[in-house]
Amino acid sequence: MIKKRFQKIAVYLTAVLSFVICGFLYSCTNRRETGYIIEQPESIGVTCGTDSGVSENVPQDETQSVLCVYVCGNVVNPGVYEAGQNARVYELIDMAGGVSDEGCLEALNLAEYVYDGQKLYIPDYDEYAQAGMNAYTGKDEKQTGLVNINSASADELMTLPGIGRSRAEAIVEYRTANGGFAAVEDIMKVSGIKENAYSKIKDLICVR
Repeated sequence: MIKKRFQKIAVYLTAVLSFVICGFLYSCTNRRETGYIIEQPESIGVTCGTDSGVSENVPQDETQSVLCVYVCGNVVNPGVYEAGQNARVYELIDMAGGVSDEGCLEALNLAEYVYDGQKLYIPDYDEYAQAGMNAYTGKDEKQTGLVNINSASADELMTLPGIGRSRAEAIVEYRTANGGFAAVEDIMKVSGIKENAYSKIKDLICVR
């Protein structure tokens, strides 16, 4: 009698346990089927096509030229700074933390373009007064009759013999695209300026 009762209890417990296991498995399966899928964000970059049809992400700044300028003198953080094409003097001074209390901004043309390899020196007020107003403005070439082809405007370049509007603009465009001229003879790399034109201006130009 007692044995039969235990058998019934065992059957009952087995049925209950089977029901619980089936319910748990069903719950897990249903949760997987109704779960959310989180999409991964696409990577940011410039997509360039390749011959194999596979796109590559290329950072935009890798295709841009970089100018290296040494900012020194009376600035907060003197050093070598990198800047993009068409950067101006005031931007490099800002990168260096601005001028110190003694720095004289009046000595500089803040709107002037910088060029690769340039040494940008910020004097103090005493240096500016002793050296004269043209010592740091980039105008000392004019005192000697020379035109700095790394900083002269198109109008200033047109004062040179044989340099008209189109050639002057070509010089400015080449200078901007290539980070300036390393030597005066490099001006012959500009389209339209060959040895004949260079011979007329070589003694009238300089590079700084």
